[in-house]
Amino acid sequence: MYRKDDKYRQAEVQIAWEEVIGTSIAKKTRSLYIRNKILTISLDSGVLKEELSFGREKIMKMMNENLGYHAVMKVEIK
Repeated sequence: MYRKDDKYRQAEVQIAWEEVIGTSIAKKTRSLYIRNKILTISLDSGVLKEELSFGREKIMKMMNENLGYHAVMKVEIK
C-alpha cells in the first residue's frame, strides 16, 4: 500500500506543478519528484534554474496551497 500512496502523491505533485508554474515552464522541466517532503526539480535551462532558485519559498508555499496540505518542506533545483 505504501507504494500506491507514493505513486499517487507523485502524480498529484506533477499536476500541481503544472498548475502552479504554468505549462511553458512545466514543459521545460526535465524531472520533478518529491521524497521526504523535499521537492526536487531538474531543469535544462541555466537561466530558468537561477530564476526559480530565487523563488524557492514562493514555490513551496504555492505547491502546498494547491495540494491542500504541507507536502513540501524544501525545494531543490538541479
